[in-house]
Amino acid sequence: MPTIDDIRSIEVYRVIKSGTIHRNDFLSTYEEVILNLIPKPKNYDERDPGTYSTSCYMDSKEIEYFLKLIMKHHPPAVIAQGKTEVKCGPSQITKERNPAKKDTHVDWWIFEAATPELYFRKVV
Repeated sequence: MPTIDDIRSIEVYRVIKSGTIHRNDFLSTYEEVILNLIPKPKNYDERDPGTYSTSCYMDSKEIEYFLKLIMKHHPPAVIAQGKTEVKCGPSQITKERNPAKKDTHVDWWIFEAATPELYFRKVV
């Protein structure tokens, strides 16, 4: 029988804007907006649970496209690979909640005192 670790520890990729893996590279969209780290996105919706999650992708090709966009504003950005560690918070493949999504996006709701950076390494 699968455990919660089997179900929700998902191999993912994430863009690390700073170029060095730190805890602040795992903030949710909501946190980035209220801290004025990013402008409010056009599709920003405080009723969507994804707004409060950290975005990751299971397919490295999808994250490579995002890296190219980010590099215009954050040239030291890199791609990191790791797991959505259950000890750090629950995760969900977004299309499980929203079947209209066709990509490999993963929402990860990271606990405030968690250390997700320990479960990632630079790959690009």
